[in-house]
Amino acid sequence: MSTRKLLASFLLLGAAAAAQPGQLSGPVAGYVYDRTAAALRPVRGVPGAATLGDLLAVPYSLEAGFVAPRQDLAVLVATDGTTHWIALSGHGATEVAAQGSIATPERVVFSPTGTAAALVASDSVQVVTGLPSSPALAGSVTLAPDRQPGRGRLAVSDDGAWLLLASGNGLRLVAVAGGGSITLMPNGQSAAVAFAPGSHDAAIASDGAVTWIHDAAGSAVQQAVAQNPALARAVGVAFSADGATLYAANATGSIWSFDLAAGTGVQQSSGALATGLEPMGGFFRLNQAGAGPLWLVDPNAGSPRVFFVPPAPTSN
Repeated sequence: MSTRKLLASFLLLGAAAAAQPGQLSGPVAGYVYDRTAAALRPVRGVPGAATLGDLLAVPYSLEAGFVAPRQDLAVLVATDGTTHWIALSGHGATEVAAQGSIATPERVVFSPTGTAAALVASDSVQVVTGLPSSPALAGSVTLAPDRQPGRGRLAVSDDGAWLLLASGNGLRLVAVAGGGSITLMPNGQSAAVAFAPGSHDAAIASDGAVTWIHDAAGSAVQQAVAQNPALARAVGVAFSADGATLYAANATGSIWSFDLAAGTGVQQSSGALATGLEPMGGFFRLNQAGAGPLWLVDPNAGSPRVFFVPPAPTSN
């Protein structure tokens, strides 16, 4: 049996086991990579009563895992340096072949809807399009040592055409085809960045302010959304699925929600230790799963509601 077929068998068996009576504890909100267990886990249940499910079995040891915003794809990096693209669905999960010479990433940044992904290595960013079913290398951008973005400081557009890079060299819009760049702001060291779904609109949280950029690859008109000293510690920004609402989070788990048409905003404080603001199905994820609680944001209850999912028992 080939490695791909063997992987598919393992994943399908795991999905079937999870569906047995007594093992399914409500709806599946999505999947997360558990750093402590070095494996993928489902998040089961509803806000306020969610739990982490059993490990998703794969036939190799994992170094890292990244799940697309719509929870339909996972990129798994094995300890032997191989990268695996896993399509997830209600019928199970299968490995899909990627086209092109794709390097092993240190981290993966998905576009707003997960149709493209940026694979970040020490000196380059490779952009893969055709997700979730047909991953193919679309292009790559070489990074100079002083232009390497930190966590939350890089975004890729849904069409895979543009990268938004925030570094000590400023906030730049970089064309994946050709590598040409446009400087949008002179200082991007502490900026958190995001593209809007299906467009080249962008958002930047930097120096205590949130800015909305209309058509960053074209007119690049900048519009101030909010100013707040707490946003100086912004760790992530993200748009709603329809692009009408903008969210921002800082390191202590304070969440801002801005209605872009009305020009109004609300804030919710949680005290959570946040490292980002990552779309996860109908929620946003503030940190990675591991030894402590997993913190999620439910944006569907008027003002953003922050809740936690307890860590899984160590025996799982």
